Amino acid sequence: MPGAQWDDWLGEQFQNRPRPEVNKLARAVDRIYNEYRNNRITVDFRPKTSGADDEMADLLDDMYRADEQDSGAQEAYDNAIQEGIKGGYGGWRLCTEYEDHEDEGNERQCIKILPITDADSSLFFNVGARRADKADAKWGFLIYGMTPAAYKREYPDFAALDFPRPLLAGFDWCTPNFVYVAEVYRVQEHKVKVLRYTGLAGDTVKVFEDDLTPEKAEELRITGYTFESSRKLEKRTVRKYIINGGQVIEDCGIIAGEYIPLI
Repeated sequence: MPGAQWDDWLGEQFQNRPRPEVNKLARAVDRIYNEYRNNRITVDFRPKTSGADDEMADLLDDMYRADEQDSGAQEAYDNAIQEGIKGGYGGWRLCTEYEDHEDEGNERQCIKILPITDADSSLFFNVGARRADKADAKWGFLIYGMTPAAYKREYPDFAALDFPRPLLAGFDWCTPNFVYVAEVYRVQEHKVKVLRYTGLAGDTVKVFEDDLTPEKAEELRITGYTFESSRKLEKRTVRKYIINGGQVIEDCGIIAGEYIPLI
């Protein structure tokens, strides 16, 4: 930070004298980042056992590369690496978008890998999350700011609010120039019963009891599936909210997957 070397008594002592600043870390940062660029880390799908399908693993590799190229994932990775080297903390996010926004009948979605800028001041997880990628996090939230005019256009029914000072000091959710909102993700864990059905050909189908509608049960019966066994499992779901400084703006409901899409 410019000027930080000469704060307090040291700056007062040399107030009327030249006060040079030498960045001794820049060369080391550039060296580490260049080593990363020469040996980029990537994802490689491999068969779990020797009898698994190698072609399927290669297909998953191709699909992952396609999603990376389509969303410009390399920018997200590079930004996270740079912020991690300079400040010790970087991140990116996953989200989904419709393949064709103009086709109302096309429900297919694709995964996007997007950067998170200034992750050290915008990306937070619960203290108990110990893994480096925060896959074990119980909750996480991502803060981003917008102008008051943009906030009013985006959320016309919700006034910009701030937390009461006795509860949270040191961060202004609402200022004359910026209004901050956050995406909040919370992991919910609950026990569910899984039902196992066996078909005429010996194949098995597993269905959550909560998802077994009368129509689904009738379809299994007609196609020759019979109930075999059941067991209880712990199911993880992730619920997403949009909040401002004082209230929940939108409850987005359960999202896809069982992990918080913030890395």
